[in-house]
Amino acid sequence: MITRGRVIGGVVLLLLLALGWSVYLAVQTQRDLSRARDAVDALQVAVEVGDPAARQAAVEQLSSAAASAHDRTDGPWWSLMELLPGYGDDLAGVEALAASLDVLSADALTPAVDAVDRLDGLATGDGVDLRVLAGLAPTVSRASDAVDRARALVDAEPTDGFVGALREPYQEYVDVISGLDDGLRAATRGLAIAPEMLGADGPRDYLLVFQNTAEIRATGGLPGSWALVSAVDGRLTIERQGAATDFPVYGTDGPVTDLTPAERALFNAQMGQFFQNPNVTPDFPRAAQVFRSFWDRSYPDTPIDGVVSLDTVGLSYLLEGTGPVPVGDLTLSAEGVVSSLLNEVYVKVPDPAEQDAFFQLAARSIFTAVTGDIESPYRLLTGLERAGSEGRFLVAPFDPELAQVLAGTRVEGALDRGDDDVAYVDVALNDATASKMSYYLRYRGELETVGCRDGRLALSASLAMGQTISAVDAAALPPYITGGGTNFPEIGRQTVNVFLFAPAGGTFTSLTINGRDITLPEPIVLEGRPAMQVQIEVARADDALVTWEMTAGPDQTAGAEMRLTPSIIPGEQRETAPGCS
Repeated sequence: MITRGRVIGGVVLLLLLALGWSVYLAVQTQRDLSRARDAVDALQVAVEVGDPAARQAAVEQLSSAAASAHDRTDGPWWSLMELLPGYGDDLAGVEALAASLDVLSADALTPAVDAVDRLDGLATGDGVDLRVLAGLAPTVSRASDAVDRARALVDAEPTDGFVGALREPYQEYVDVISGLDDGLRAATRGLAIAPEMLGADGPRDYLLVFQNTAEIRATGGLPGSWALVSAVDGRLTIERQGAATDFPVYGTDGPVTDLTPAERALFNAQMGQFFQNPNVTPDFPRAAQVFRSFWDRSYPDTPIDGVVSLDTVGLSYLLEGTGPVPVGDLTLSAEGVVSSLLNEVYVKVPDPAEQDAFFQLAARSIFTAVTGDIESPYRLLTGLERAGSEGRFLVAPFDPELAQVLAGTRVEGALDRGDDDVAYVDVALNDATASKMSYYLRYRGELETVGCRDGRLALSASLAMGQTISAVDAAALPPYITGGGTNFPEIGRQTVNVFLFAPAGGTFTSLTINGRDITLPEPIVLEGRPAMQVQIEVARADDALVTWEMTAGPDQTAGAEMRLTPSIIPGEQRETAPGCS
């Protein structure tokens, strides 16, 4: 006869077994995920150093660990565990993470490794092997599709209820795979048009503009040096070089091209008067049009097919692939090129003409290294991808079909027109001191969702600014760095024109500078984006704080993103905020 005690004992035993099995599953899954993370780290190192054996071992470990974690979390028992109050959402997150890793290892690793293997044959010594480039396109596309599916699995899980021990690594994984997804999407688009841009269907000529971040402009820095680059069947050559001062100043008869009323109101006519100023607008395709007007006036017999831009920090990323590059008596490396080109040259070489000559020699030397025998093609291309993702490498082809392929990518560098459900906020910085003091400029932005008002996202943003050198110490620097007081009476300080762009269809609702409320000016609408300018004086660290509030456009409820002018500090200047829940 089955007694009540035996029934209770049996139930208790079953509960203990269930608990034990659940704990076992959780522990083993945690171990699988830890092994997968270790494998990813090992894989990255193996790819960077070019160790095929270590790479294969890491791939096998990652595939095994990811498949095991997915198997443990994909069954009915785990689904029952997800019903537990307080822990169910965490367990659902672990399941999503394991499933995403499995897709990544099963479907993305093989084409990704195949693409890495193909890179060794990409450089020909004076350009790019277009056949190898064409072969990369379908391989990268397959990897991109798999990463996109893996990203969707973890994006679908709300993380608000996760325990802290899970939330941080989960978000870290989401950030990494999101960056990988965005990078592969951009690479897929770039590979689709790269052969044609590199002269597969006939010669192409591009104006290559080097942005000097020591004198900040909205898209990065002063376009002080330039080169005309010719592309024929993948072979790249510099046909002509020069400095911004080679182009005449258009003043008496008006700008070099017609400017819109909004451009004149925001940036004044200097946007079209000086070759140094087309990129005072954060909209790079528009800046490229103005650069083209300067070029056509001065070199009407050599039409260009587009404008390509690279800043000095982006250049440092490329040097990670080429290795150190000798320039005269100096050797430029990934670690030292920024300080060498943006600061030390102005201290050691006071003559602007000699500075220009050095910059042209540096540009030609680095160009030769990038298009020649490359030390690490993988690092070169990952450096180029990083520069593109941070808005430091920008491309504006004038062929409408090619331009459309790049539409919406960071490489395009266009000001968002409000075409999707994300609210975009832009902060564009332009030096107003006529100096190289931006080398010492530091700034950071923050973006926060404060609610939803009448179905519109309500946002609060801030910009903190300062400089890493005191005004007293800066005053001892050469006049070419400080500006000599030409545009500002006290040497050692710097003035920055900050342009704030609210989301398309949105509005500004408040503005505060250093805690003082500012009467909102009438916004100027540029390409559907309400904009206003504030002028900030910087003399020391943490010198200024600008805060403002906005509402987004009517359909921009998915979230918000704020982009800032690329800084002299490596890394992306981007902030995000959640949408309406």
